[in-house]
Amino acid sequence: MCLLPDPVQPFEDSVYAQTQIFRLKSRASLCLLDWVTQGRAARGENWSFHKWSGRNEIWLCDQPNTSTERLLVRDSIILSREASESVGRSLRDMMQNLAISGTLILRGTKMGSLGEFFMSEFAALPRIGARDFRSPEAKAAGEKNLSDYERWRLQRLEKETQGGILWSAAHVRSCVVVKFGAKTVEAGRDWIGSMIIKEGSIANQFGDQALMCLR
Repeated sequence: MCLLPDPVQPFEDSVYAQTQIFRLKSRASLCLLDWVTQGRAARGENWSFHKWSGRNEIWLCDQPNTSTERLLVRDSIILSREASESVGRSLRDMMQNLAISGTLILRGTKMGSLGEFFMSEFAALPRIGARDFRSPEAKAAGEKNLSDYERWRLQRLEKETQGGILWSAAHVRSCVVVKFGAKTVEAGRDWIGSMIIKEGSIANQFGDQALMCLR
């Protein structure tokens, strides 16, 4: 199953709650994208809703020698005006200038390549405090020797900096969970779309139409 929808766009003063529960057999595969924006920016909305809550659960339902289901992932996010104001801050301030926040959950053999792609790219991110002390000339000379893939990665890192992209990836009980945020909705959509399109397995297995909301 591949679910790559448009992001949720809560209106001002709205209350939105969403729960998605997936019960998978051991051979099943799942690609799930769940993301939420700041609202209708053209109307001046900026995390102006009252409350947004989303919960995603992934269960394994055919464990050998038992009828008990096993919880693989429970991802829950609550964005609440009341909760933020209780600590003396607005929800807008709590979101740290992000315009979109999202979660990508990958599970199963058909998603194995995409999951490892995210994990390897996350491992290759520059570490906090790392600096390149080479001269501009030395950097330019070094870039000439890069492979096409390394050049793509370098360009992507530059776009991540420009778009204020923050992201992480982790293995969680046979799943890969990717968290990300961006300063603009367009930057977030471009980033998650470029990653999935670059790796290629979603388009190969589900067709380009599966990526319609990421373009």
